[in-house]
Amino acid sequence: MTKFNEYLISLRAEKKAANTIARYAEAIANFFAFTNKDAERVEKYDILAWMESMSDASSATINIKLNALNSYFKFLCECEAIEKNPMSNVRRPSIHSKPKEFMSADMVSALIKAATNARDKALISCYATTGLRFNELASITLEQYEQMRKDGTNKIAMTGKGGKEFFVFFSDANIAAIEQYLPKRKDGCEYLFTSTWGGKINNANFDKTLKVIGRKAGLPFEISAHSLRAACASIMSENGVPVAVIRDVLHHSSISTTSRYIKTNEKAVNAAVSAMTF
Repeated sequence: MTKFNEYLISLRAEKKAANTIARYAEAIANFFAFTNKDAERVEKYDILAWMESMSDASSATINIKLNALNSYFKFLCECEAIEKNPMSNVRRPSIHSKPKEFMSADMVSALIKAATNARDKALISCYATTGLRFNELASITLEQYEQMRKDGTNKIAMTGKGGKEFFVFFSDANIAAIEQYLPKRKDGCEYLFTSTWGGKINNANFDKTLKVIGRKAGLPFEISAHSLRAACASIMSENGVPVAVIRDVLHHSSISTTSRYIKTNEKAVNAAVSAMTF
């Protein structure tokens, strides 16, 4: 990316918090992976398409990512690396986000059934069960998986967002789906899950695939890989899993973040109130 290292140095010089710099870097990298364009060729409509791809995210989250992108393009303008900021005429989403639509367990099952190849079935199963972010699951190597199987365990040690270390646990159904996929997996790539061309899977491409599968499965709304992570949390909550455990599954630093993925369960609230007999 054009002058990206210089941009990061400028943020440090401005005494931006390390977490802010990391979030900005992640958002900018995500945008350019999505567009596959150089900064000089980016147009307003590339940004609008990226925003559309984040339809499952809250307006606040999208605005944070847009702030990162605007900061980077402003820096490039100041360096005269680009002539104008393509963010200048982009309308930000309203801060009042629409209610999130969460997938049910039946929807996830329908999605797996509608998938036409073993890789997609395994990916859907793993994302909906492990609660991993897209890049976390995409970064698991074949060697890590094979070592897990050799050790006779169901967990892999990982480093996630912000350098946080954790274990990801795979269910029996996950492992069965992966084993069905492995004989069909393309060789020549270090990662467990490979693209059609034998490289690392791409977030934007997989989201497009999920939208097609979702329509085939008859889902009432469009989905993405992030929808499966959200489904993991909401389904666990409906099954009575404590929010503190769900937080650990999603490896959030705060329960308030986890709470955004959980629907209010009226039946559970009514049962909790009714149990108070004093």
